[in-house]
Amino acid sequence: MQLEQQDLFKGERVVMERKANAMIDFEEFGMKKIKYSSFRKQEAIGGKLYVTNYRLIFKSHSINRVRGMYSILLPTIQFVKDASFLVVKKIEVLSKDNTYIFVVWGIKELLEEIERVKSNLSVEEKVWLENIRESDEEKCGEGLKRFKEMEEIVEIMEQLY
Repeated sequence: MQLEQQDLFKGERVVMERKANAMIDFEEFGMKKIKYSSFRKQEAIGGKLYVTNYRLIFKSHSINRVRGMYSILLPTIQFVKDASFLVVKKIEVLSKDNTYIFVVWGIKELLEEIERVKSNLSVEEKVWLENIRESDEEKCGEGLKRFKEMEEIVEIMEQLY
């Protein structure tokens, strides 16, 4: 779950990290709801959310039915907001392509840091980042993928309990 140097672009550095859950729609991954889940149509994928000087990176830990890594490039972010409800602390990130929701603590500092690094991007960095997906797709992450073995373990555990 820890980022490695090879996960980062040249000149990229991590400026903040937080334990986080990325919320996904389990039906999009062809999975069924876990019996004792408190979420209706979503599943919380545990991992870490990293803020770098170029992007947000979510990297899951290995104890998930879905795991992997993905990036949200800072120039593609249209807005980030506190989407907390009662005791569930979460942020919503709207990019050009998608809406992402992360359950995470320390929201005020996180939002401030995202805005700070985004506003510090030079025009050249923005142009470079707009084109980076084609030239260095591997470092952007493969996205989240189903982990079938973990699904089988969850099914066995549900039968036992």
